[in-house]
Amino acid sequence: SRGYKSGAVPMLPTNVDAQREAAHQEKLTAYEIGTKLSLVDRAVQLNVAGFYYDYRGKQLFSAVLDPVFIALNRLVNVPKSRVIGAEAGVDVRPVRELSLHLGGAYTDTKIQEFQGFDRGGVPTDFAGRSFPYSPKWQFNGSIGYDAPVTPSLALAANVSANYQSKTSGSIGGEQGFEVKGYTVVNASLTLHDADEKWRVGFYANNLFNKYYWSAVDKAADLVFRVPGMARTYGLRLSWNY
Repeated sequence: SRGYKSGAVPMLPTNVDAQREAAHQEKLTAYEIGTKLSLVDRAVQLNVAGFYYDYRGKQLFSAVLDPVFIALNRLVNVPKSRVIGAEAGVDVRPVRELSLHLGGAYTDTKIQEFQGFDRGGVPTDFAGRSFPYSPKWQFNGSIGYDAPVTPSLALAANVSANYQSKTSGSIGGEQGFEVKGYTVVNASLTLHDADEKWRVGFYANNLFNKYYWSAVDKAADLVFRVPGMARTYGLRLSWNY
């Protein structure tokens, strides 16, 4: 398949004219092969895919020189880059009440041609470097159990976890912009009627209150990190009509 992303002028605080230059259209040629299999009398669903993305003019944020702040962000076109990866997921339902899911993905990004500046204003050849915010490994899994407790009521419990490996908040993975790998666990316990007309339950996101960074960026001469959402919990009510 082939797709395009239109040119853009990002809404950024600017100090030099070069930051306001528009990025032109991005082109992607994608190759993908995979399969979706129903196994064991449909108790197991297996999905597997491999892909190769060939980019021309990919839009990424990089730096331009500035006489006051040394280097500032702007949206640029990387002449040539590619992504190689694979993903798989399996869903298992051994009995009607129990559902299991496990998924994973491997993504290898590489800039093949791009001359620019790092966040310190140093001229840099980024060939061979990776995209920002592109972890190589991602895994997710969940366990759900939904069973009747009376003829008219049922109780549903679910636990899920998501993991991603380390990545970087800067093009090329510059020092100081690392985003460490992390795992976040969510859980819920819900009571509902047999006809699914109403549901009431408790939930907890980031159950173990994991401290992690979701982003790293630079403002003037300061590098700052954005923490992910702390543990949140509460009560959910829903009604279908």
